[in-house]
Amino acid sequence: LVTHTIQLTHISAPQAKQRAEKMLSADSGSNRNATNQFNPNNPNQLNNNQSGGSGSLSNRLSVDASGNSLIFRGLAEEFDEIRAIIEAVDKPSQLTPMVYYTGSSTRAVAEFAKKNGLGEVDFMSTTTGQQNTTNAFRQRQQQQQQNFQGLNQNQDETSGGSRMLVDEGRGRIIYFATPQQQEQFANLVEQLDAEDEEIVVETYKLEYADAEEVADILQSLIERTRPQTGSSTFLPTNQNQPRTIVFPGGINANNTGDDNEVAGFNPNPETSFVIADIGNNQIIITSPRSQQKEFAQLIGRIDLRRAQVYIEAIIVAVSDTESFRLAIESQFLDLNSNNEGGGLRTNFGLSALDIFTNSTTVATGLGGITGALISDDFIPLIINATETDINSRVIARPQLLIDDNSEATVLTQQEVPFQTTVSSNISERTTFEFVTAQTSLTVTPQISAGGTIRMDYSILLESFNGAALDGAPPPKQTNEISGASVTVPSDSTVVIGGLVVESEGETIIKVPLLGDIPWVGHLFRDTNTTGSKTTLYVFLKPRVLRNPSLRDYRLLTRGPQQASGLNFDIPELPPIMMESTYINPSESTVLPADDGTPRIGLPSESDPDINQQDLKREDD
Repeated sequence: LVTHTIQLTHISAPQAKQRAEKMLSADSGSNRNATNQFNPNNPNQLNNNQSGGSGSLSNRLSVDASGNSLIFRGLAEEFDEIRAIIEAVDKPSQLTPMVYYTGSSTRAVAEFAKKNGLGEVDFMSTTTGQQNTTNAFRQRQQQQQQNFQGLNQNQDETSGGSRMLVDEGRGRIIYFATPQQQEQFANLVEQLDAEDEEIVVETYKLEYADAEEVADILQSLIERTRPQTGSSTFLPTNQNQPRTIVFPGGINANNTGDDNEVAGFNPNPETSFVIADIGNNQIIITSPRSQQKEFAQLIGRIDLRRAQVYIEAIIVAVSDTESFRLAIESQFLDLNSNNEGGGLRTNFGLSALDIFTNSTTVATGLGGITGALISDDFIPLIINATETDINSRVIARPQLLIDDNSEATVLTQQEVPFQTTVSSNISERTTFEFVTAQTSLTVTPQISAGGTIRMDYSILLESFNGAALDGAPPPKQTNEISGASVTVPSDSTVVIGGLVVESEGETIIKVPLLGDIPWVGHLFRDTNTTGSKTTLYVFLKPRVLRNPSLRDYRLLTRGPQQASGLNFDIPELPPIMMESTYINPSESTVLPADDGTPRIGLPSESDPDINQQDLKREDD
């Protein structure tokens, strides 16, 4: 007896031993009465119960526990036969593995392929299905290298050949087969459109829309809730709590057949998700492959270049204020040499207050005209008449360029200082404060298909009507107009609001009874009459800008750019004369000699197939 070690390269030692046993068992059965009969005349031949003979091969081959090899223990003439069988078994697999995504049709595809003779099927267990796909692939590849002989010795001949390793959990099939079989299997999977259910990740670059807003809209469609982005310009403003969206025709409405229709858009929240890549202004969508096309169509409808509106507002405020004051102070004294007697004196701010018996002193700083009747050292009458007429006209022209369905604000402020004095028992402190007048226009346009523009607007106009007096801020007039919505035609100036306010007032400060006497009563009273009229009109002129070549933008910019003294960034292109080389066949025209200067020629000069008559103008 001899002992040899047989090294294995491509298959495991137990599998090589099992396959060799089957091959020798089949050969032993067919030649039981011939080759393997016991010859009593041959003392070197072993019977079936001894270590010799193919029927007791398991007693001759054993697996080397320290490596991937077999240990042979038997007759020397049997070793060559055993080694030849092992070498025939230890061959690499001729089948190539391919991974196919079959989705929910995984089991049906595998069973159909088996019925059509494409190979046997092995289903992965739940635990195996949860493992990494790479580990499962390597495991099955090792089994394929072993020619699918199974992990136990009771597997039949069907464990060899082409085979499918089915992972229903992931919807995948790993198919080990020849190239021809792989082609057949690929055609089967393609006909079933099973790859459409594969979960893939796609990115979509946005050109005009905001990535965060679009992602919020798409995710809301997936979850059937309102968008959470409050400033979305595509959908109405969301409420505080998400609300369910009811799709027209039902959420499961079928597609009408048009490739551009997405009526049957019904993403599954468990398999679809959208996030925004704000830095690159793109969105990332995870969904089944079949729905990526629907997402792309929907994004194409959202990511559109929105038309813009150039809004010019003209705010005119005209104010006219008139006031008239007539005040008369009188002093009558009847005193003797001892300053004894009586008297009468009125005071409306025309004279300085002093001792009653002293003569009246006219106050300084009186406006208008002041007259007095003087008798000796006394001034019995002081008359002051003042008339004030204030006219103001304020025109504001706020202008702004804004996207459709977006809000914009133009705000200007004017600050006017005034002096205030704070007195105390110790000192007096003078400070300067500022009062602000604002002019603002806030508008949100919405362009309709008919060429009209619906606008939500708010207009504020504040102005000063005078100067600061005696430490008080200057008088300020505030006019505000706001509208929920108004619809105006494009390229037309329309008035959207106006306000006319007229007021009249009369203030009389008088001595009771005496001031009511006709004519004479003016000597005992101060009369102040005021009247004002304020007119406010607001005009709006919206213009829709749709030109894709941005020509309308350039035309709008030219006027303000020239008024501001800025250079035009578009170079002037003066026209030049180009010599035509067209030849009229009816005329005998001699071309000038070529002097080497560049010449503009017709295409027919380089292409003789072009008919000159086709290039002839009608007026020639």
